[in-house]
Amino acid sequence: MKYYINYADDTNIIKADKINSYRGGANIIDNIDYGSEYKLIKDGTIDHNFFEKKIKFNGLEFKLLSLNIAQLDQLKTMAKHNKIINYIRKEENLIKTSKFPIDNFLNDIAKITTKYKDIIKNEISSDDNFDEIKLELQSKYISNNDIIKEVKDLIKKKYIKYLSEDLDINLKIAWLRKKDKFYSEILIEEIDKELANETDPNKIINLENIKKAKRRFPNDYYIDVYFSKETSESYYSRIDKAINFLSTRIKDDKNIIICLQEINPVFNDENLNICSELDVIFKKYHLNFIYPEDYKEYVYSTCSILLTRGNLEVTPYSDDLVLEEDQIINTHELIRKINIGKGILQNFRYKLSFKGQHLDIFNVHTNLFSYDSAYDKLNQIVEYSRDKQFILVGDMNLLIDEKRIHRINMLFRDNRIALDLLQTPEVDYNDTYYPTYDIFIGKGIDIVY
Repeated sequence: MKYYINYADDTNIIKADKINSYRGGANIIDNIDYGSEYKLIKDGTIDHNFFEKKIKFNGLEFKLLSLNIAQLDQLKTMAKHNKIINYIRKEENLIKTSKFPIDNFLNDIAKITTKYKDIIKNEISSDDNFDEIKLELQSKYISNNDIIKEVKDLIKKKYIKYLSEDLDINLKIAWLRKKDKFYSEILIEEIDKELANETDPNKIINLENIKKAKRRFPNDYYIDVYFSKETSESYYSRIDKAINFLSTRIKDDKNIIICLQEINPVFNDENLNICSELDVIFKKYHLNFIYPEDYKEYVYSTCSILLTRGNLEVTPYSDDLVLEEDQIINTHELIRKINIGKGILQNFRYKLSFKGQHLDIFNVHTNLFSYDSAYDKLNQIVEYSRDKQFILVGDMNLLIDEKRIHRINMLFRDNRIALDLLQTPEVDYNDTYYPTYDIFIGKGIDIVY
């Protein structure tokens, strides 16, 4: 088997091309016709680069492409994580969110949450079943006009200058949990003990944010503010443009697999059929949508999806899914290691069959794994890979520096496993910022290019 690795060391890390100086300077990028992923990143259609691999497996040749297409919400707070985000991370959005005084804003939202705590409790449930609903409810939009008006007035009075756009404010209640504990059940002393022994900078920030959230929202629920939401028409137009771009990479290739991450919604409200907008797009490009049909009524929210074209026998591993008390559990050993806090189809395994052999394809979109935890998670994948034939591809949100990249490259080289790390484009806006990485891993395959 051939193996393919992007090498890097402490002094020579492979960096993505600068968006504004791609192949000769800004004048060229401005004059490029549609058909470059850099053009799509610049105009805000997508905010990830894409993988393109020509692969041979057991004599079968196919092309695999992978891309994250950020989901519907645009500008929102993430009170639990003490930040405000844009899902489309183009330069102007990152500048906007970096200047927003998030601590002051969330302190003000916490005061409103306290003021209206009885109304919010009734919004969540009636008094007699609040504790029961607390255990079951994931999130819920607030409909009370007094709360919405007070938040709107707050924004107009103090924060509109940071936003500079027409706003359609939506408020969403969600819960403060860490694993199986609500924040109110976690003592400050427990957090301080973890902090004293933690060296991962990202985990330290997360623990400090738990302390802030406990202080702001002592009743375990918090309010996220959605400042603007993308229209469905705009969202599906972006998906269409992105898949159209990927289709320009296919050319004469007969067998195609496309892995997309962060698609939402995928099914209609009743979860009976794929939503019509996506169905039209997939048929337009002659793509087959592969998913575990027996379980689609239990699939909600964001999905990583797999599309095929050509003479390929690709099936979902529906056997990985088990229904327990009306909840779907994925029992696969590797999925359980990486699918932390993600929806059931955001990390999923498919089977490509050809001439009596099977290749597993994992389409992934994980939570952030940073520094040593990123290395540990990749080491778990290496340990899993013994005697396996598989591809794992997608947005793994690996936050790693040059030193750890070198260690990871050596780990995969020594185990004869193909590895490719692909930077997310925000690194192009700030040379000092460590990007997150999308990932391609392969074993039991030949990579043509």
